Amino acid sequence: MGILEFKEKQLIIFPNGIDIDGRMIKLKLLKIDGTIPIPEPTFCLFDMRMCDVIIGAKLMQQLRIILNPSKKEINFC
Repeated sequence: MGILEFKEKQLIIFPNGIDIDGRMIKLKLLKIDGTIPIPEPTFCLFDMRMCDVIIGAKLMQQLRIILNPSKKEINFC
């Protein structure tokens, strides 16, 4: 996995009010089996000991992930 660039630090504030410093990075290409490769995705890296992995709406759309909270389902198109 190649990193194109490191960006500025980013303050992340969780819904419970806890804040933590992260660092923005941009990858060359994100390839996940069974999905279309995504060029130059941007991520915020931070200490994950306090929560699970978090992905944003844009990446979920690019990976064709559909959430259905009323049925508690995750679907892949």
